[in-house]
Amino acid sequence: MDSTPAIHETAQSGFPQSPSEFDSDPRISFSKLEDKWILETEEGPEYEYINGLKRWVPVVGTKL
Repeated sequence: MDSTPAIHETAQSGFPQSPSEFDSDPRISFSKLEDKWILETEEGPEYEYINGLKRWVPVVGTKL
């Protein structure tokens, strides 16, 4: 059984959940180019905030 979703759920419990809190968290930046909030954890994984879902989702990178 894959525990990856559980790991992401646990990690996200420490993330700010309201856009009004994002400016005070040094892990979070706003991408004007992509028009979205980005959170980079100390461990390296990145998350983006999906407004419609009101939650952080892991960024899946694609390297060419």
